Amino acid sequence: MGSAERAYAPEALRGLLRRARERIARAGVGGLPELRLAAGLSAAPRTGRRDRGLTQYDMDVLLGRPPGAWYSRFERGMIANPAGPDLHRLAEVLGLDATTWDALWKCLYGRPPTAPEGLLGVAQAPPIWYSVVTSSPLPAYVVDEGFDVLWHSPAADELWGGCPHNTVLSVLAADARVRENVLVDWPYWCLTAVSQLAGALRERPAHRRLLQIRDIALLDPQVRAVWDRQAASPTLFSGGGRRLMRHAGTGRVGAVSCAVAVLEGVVGYRVEFLRWTQI
Repeated sequence: MGSAERAYAPEALRGLLRRARERIARAGVGGLPELRLAAGLSAAPRTGRRDRGLTQYDMDVLLGRPPGAWYSRFERGMIANPAGPDLHRLAEVLGLDATTWDALWKCLYGRPPTAPEGLLGVAQAPPIWYSVVTSSPLPAYVVDEGFDVLWHSPAADELWGGCPHNTVLSVLAADARVRENVLVDWPYWCLTAVSQLAGALRERPAHRRLLQIRDIALLDPQVRAVWDRQAASPTLFSGGGRRLMRHAGTGRVGAVSCAVAVLEGVVGYRVEFLRWTQI
């Protein structure tokens, strides 16, 4: 086992984490420029390759930490016993699968995780939904109370060109290109996402992740206008309904319908199944 101060295999840990973050396209991480600006950074790194994936500072802000406060030390193996929620949030941001999760544990502790420590044990969502969602032929995902995606199907990657990390931010923080060319019915997507976020905040007004999403989203004047109208006359959209979207895999525009179910016994968690039909 490693010492109390360092991971069991720090060099292997560094390589694993660096590869994981560098394979993630920055453009696919909704809200990242706004998070960087809110943390006092430039919207994008000013040095290095623009296509290098996520930086260590990106990881900190995505994990809700000040730049340089946590992630770089963790990647270097200097945090041997990270808190469970930190480790699981990191797994969500990096999109780690079960195999990579096992490898991460071996780098940290010199052993694979036991059943309660496994990737499925982190989330409060019943593990059966992992199998249901990841094997679904439809675009599907399980999201937590902050709309962060826990698990998703391969079809969700195909639809979006990489499944979003957060289903609300992917809409409200979408740039002009995505609004015009991908979420081609963006005003309706926006209304739905604003309604979902406002409804969640009414139930959990002090939820840190929800407040963070709200603050990022309201930097956009168009979203702010929809938010103000929603506040004046609340209308609840569960996420169902029919919206237009360009399929990342085919390049064609189709109608997306969505079925949503709340996971029993887990506050705020839900599963979403999407169907894209060419029009």
